[in-house]
Amino acid sequence: TLFRSYHSYDIVKIFMVAISLTIFLSALTIYIHKITNRIILLGKEAKEISEGNLNKEVSITGRDEISMLAKDINSMRSSLIERIEDEQRAWKANNELLTSISHDIRTPLTVLLGYIELLDKSQYESEKQLKEYIHISKLQTTQLKELADELFSYFYLYGNRPLDLNIQKYDAQLITEQMLLEKIMMVEKEGFNVKCSFLKEKCFIKIDATQLNRVFNNIFSNICKYADQNYPIDISTAIDANVLKISVTNRIADKSSGIKSTKIGIKSCQKIMEQLNGKLIVSQSDKLYSISIILKLTVL
Repeated sequence: TLFRSYHSYDIVKIFMVAISLTIFLSALTIYIHKITNRIILLGKEAKEISEGNLNKEVSITGRDEISMLAKDINSMRSSLIERIEDEQRAWKANNELLTSISHDIRTPLTVLLGYIELLDKSQYESEKQLKEYIHISKLQTTQLKELADELFSYFYLYGNRPLDLNIQKYDAQLITEQMLLEKIMMVEKEGFNVKCSFLKEKCFIKIDATQLNRVFNNIFSNICKYADQNYPIDISTAIDANVLKISVTNRIADKSSGIKSTKIGIKSCQKIMEQLNGKLIVSQSDKLYSISIILKLTVL
């Protein structure tokens, strides 16, 4: 009887082990099948994305390594979409720029060729008219040179090549007053009236003075071209929230409405300010045109 009891116990034990093993293997098979299906689905979705369907979002289920991989693929997909959109915007902007530039180059070039032809054929009636033709030709040549310089600057800055900067610490009060006074003298010689408020407190900025002066040159050169001399140029310098803000505001002349600008100079200045860890913000309201230069202050 005791033997039979032990024998029955062994049979039950073996039976329980077999059932447990069967349940374990069944669960493992189901789990592996589930994981395999997720990997297969992930592979199909990844292949669809690789074939160009960037709108396809990879399914994310669970909180394991596969779900992390799916998140990474989605993140790469989003980055790729963003990069493509940036490239498309850049292509569109460059295409618009080249269209505008071709017009701006063609106009002075046509005028220049016309006057050169007149000079070549000696088709002028007096010495005064000869000098007038030469003067106009020089003006058109200067315009072409300025445009070529702006183009070179634009493509240099947007060619993913950083400027060779000479960053130094400056007394913001002194450096801005010095630069602005030079530009104020320039526009006053052109007949403009200027109202300016300089900094009243001492503070410091880290900049490349040459590049910042280059930005100011472009701003005040545009004032000479497009601003209305009947209204004053307002210049203000102020400190706000640990930044230096320099604002230049002018009224746009009615005659400038017929002058089409490519805005290459402003775009180049914005790129320069980015590399100086600052900003250049342009705003226009009706006939008022304002440019603000923002630079971070630094400790002494």
